[in-house]
Amino acid sequence: MLLFVSIIKFGAPTTATISSDSTTMTPITITSNSEFTSHGFTGSGTKQAPYVLSNVYINGGTNMVNLLDISDTNAYFIVKNSNFWGGKININLYNVSNGLFLNNTFQGAAQEGVCSLSTNKVNLTENTFQGQYYGLLADGSNSTYTNNRFVESQFGFDLEGGMHNMVENNMFRSIGYTAIGLNSAENNSIVNNSIDLASNTGIRVQYSSNNTITQNLIRNSNTGMAILGQSGDNQVALNSVYYNDHGGLLLDSSSFNTIITNNTFSNNYVSDNGTSNQFTYNYWRDHSNVDANHDSIADSPYLVPGTTGTTDPSPLANPIYAIDKLNGSNFLTPFVQTNERITISWTAPFSYLTQALDDFNISLYMTTGQSWKFLGTNLQTSYDLSNSSFIDGNYSFRLVVVNILTVKNATTVLNNYELAHHHLQDLEFLQSYKGETLTGKVLVKWKAPADNFNHTDFKYDVYLSADNGSTYSKLGDGLTTSQFHLDTTKYKNGTQYKLKIQAYDVDWYNAAIANITTSFSIMNAVIPTTTISSTTGGETSKQASSKNALGSTSIFFLPLLSLSVLVIIRKYQQSHRI
Repeated sequence: MLLFVSIIKFGAPTTATISSDSTTMTPITITSNSEFTSHGFTGSGTKQAPYVLSNVYINGGTNMVNLLDISDTNAYFIVKNSNFWGGKININLYNVSNGLFLNNTFQGAAQEGVCSLSTNKVNLTENTFQGQYYGLLADGSNSTYTNNRFVESQFGFDLEGGMHNMVENNMFRSIGYTAIGLNSAENNSIVNNSIDLASNTGIRVQYSSNNTITQNLIRNSNTGMAILGQSGDNQVALNSVYYNDHGGLLLDSSSFNTIITNNTFSNNYVSDNGTSNQFTYNYWRDHSNVDANHDSIADSPYLVPGTTGTTDPSPLANPIYAIDKLNGSNFLTPFVQTNERITISWTAPFSYLTQALDDFNISLYMTTGQSWKFLGTNLQTSYDLSNSSFIDGNYSFRLVVVNILTVKNATTVLNNYELAHHHLQDLEFLQSYKGETLTGKVLVKWKAPADNFNHTDFKYDVYLSADNGSTYSKLGDGLTTSQFHLDTTKYKNGTQYKLKIQAYDVDWYNAAIANITTSFSIMNAVIPTTTISSTTGGETSKQASSKNALGSTSIFFLPLLSLSVLVIIRKYQQSHRI
């Protein structure tokens, strides 16, 4: 059989977000138990003390290289809290047993996030897969894959030939082809997974038997579930299948002995073209569902579309939702604060029945310990709290998330979170000028203000008053250093001077201001004026000189001498050989 796949280019992340305490490492290859410790793993490889690799970051870029390649090992090991980005395969496992991958992020690989072949007891929990061709490709056995998130990959999780595996409580969103695939796999459990926006099929079962598919939510996909390729003796129960464009459940002509019970099919059709498949106690949205005797069973059987003429003899009168697990929102701290507001943020709630924010009602409250103050409802993932609406102190916040579809609710409380306005401690002169008498040019220095938000980028304005602070004129504007050259010779001598320095945060202008003021006198020495007089022809010329505070000499004439007077003076100088 030929399978044609339309490849969708998803927005794989171009950079990785890593923890500040992560250690950057180059790709690792391990081919035996003895090689773990030489590649940064701690521990001894036993069940009680497994090898551990934690908080590492490996970036393969566009190179076709496996970032962590482990083969032919059976030692116990754990890889946790790490980020693997790019390369050919983020994690490549072959003939490996007794491994655990916990709370890692796998992003941007050209092929697989994790490729786990011929493995046994290799478990993956609370990991994120994003932007690969396959998020997770496995053919192992006796393994668990729980509480993982798969987003924006071509295929989410594909199990090729494995058995006795548990795939449970995972979330799949925006998958290019199939979210969960079973191919030649037996005796596996697919339980309580949430699938939204799979472009082809939510759960695809092919050449696989004796698998249990139960309590899953599949919505907004092309096809909800497909049982194909000689698959038989599978059980499909308690699933909620909504709004899938081309069918909620499709059983092809080679499928057989599938038991379909207690499922809810809403706004999508089901087609049975197989052999001996059994339908019972399902809810069908397109059925009349009249229940005159109120026994929760519709009064007439439901004819299942398809070529076999199968019926559901006991259709449910009301839907059964998939067992819903509601994870409430968690606060994202520290909150982001500007000069106008504090933005209180939280993670989006998560439910196996729905991930759409519009399906949740989120309300926020705050308190100082007395009573809860309601802030808002029908919120998304943040709320802006005005700086003017609180005083400095410790506050508790409460989020209440309600799943509108099931009326389940979850509450999250954040206790004793400190809210504070932005404050700058007043400035301090490095030298006291109070009451001093200043002369000449003075270098005024001051200490940068202390900031309760630990900001360090400040600017300064300098003001001078000659009337004891009644009025000020600005001498310096937006200075970036904590000093100023004051030239006192530009001002009259006096005792009413005040100097004021004002500091403000560059990013939060006018939100936090610090001041310092000092009083001083200006007294620059002035040398008395000396006048030289001479009289010629009844006209007196006066030449005056004086020294200012800087000690320079100025010469000027009062009034202007006439040309004739100058000629007489010159002749006099010549006759006396001056």
